[in-house]
Amino acid sequence: MIIAVTNQKGGVGKTTTTINLSASLAVLGYRVLVIDLDPQGNSSDGLGINTNKLDNTIYDALVNDTPLSDIIIPNQLKNLFIAPANISLSGAETELASDISRPFKLRKSIRPEISKYDYIIIDCPPSLGILTVNAIVASTDLVVPIEPSSYALKGMSMLMSTILKVKDDLEHYVRFMGVVINMYDETIALHASITQAIIEYFTARKVFNSRICRNPKIPEAEIHGQSIQQYAPDNPAARMFMALAKEVDKKAND
Repeated sequence: MIIAVTNQKGGVGKTTTTINLSASLAVLGYRVLVIDLDPQGNSSDGLGINTNKLDNTIYDALVNDTPLSDIIIPNQLKNLFIAPANISLSGAETELASDISRPFKLRKSIRPEISKYDYIIIDCPPSLGILTVNAIVASTDLVVPIEPSSYALKGMSMLMSTILKVKDDLEHYVRFMGVVINMYDETIALHASITQAIIEYFTARKVFNSRICRNPKIPEAEIHGQSIQQYAPDNPAARMFMALAKEVDKKAND
């Protein structure tokens, strides 16, 4: 199961979802690989990696064909591994511009590693450029984080068009697993009404029941380079992400 966590809108919790969904699946006993495909390297930072002191990153896998096994770093949490990124990845689009195989670079890189992991989770950049296309082409499923704001659905049609274009032009089908509602506050009436609009837009079957509520421990954990499962395993936020992981696992086996 290879899941791209994507939404071209920034600030919706892609990295937070990637880190904590991956860690929760690892706690459930699955071997999980996180691929940081965002040049900001936030997933790498959030899992305790000093991105300024890396010999190889996912950039090298995409541009220089460095084996992914030479890039992967084990996390302190058992069963969790990461292929990190840093700012060097921002040059990948230019480097790959003349490469006819550029949409397939990540898929090719992942292929030798697939049998080693139960889940591969890809953190995508906030754009629909070649890095996100690589993630979609490499994936079996998509998870889309959304914040319950008035702009929540803005750009969704562009993402859906990209998915269809990948299917038609690159002959790759990726399943839309569902939407994760992040930064939810049940005391805010607007959040409830926007959540209902999201459910109507995607249908209830495509919206995860697990809501990720605002919780100060989540960004605090990331500052300390840990998932919420490591930093505050008894916190309600850890239980929310564990519930999400169980939903993802159930959908994966449907």
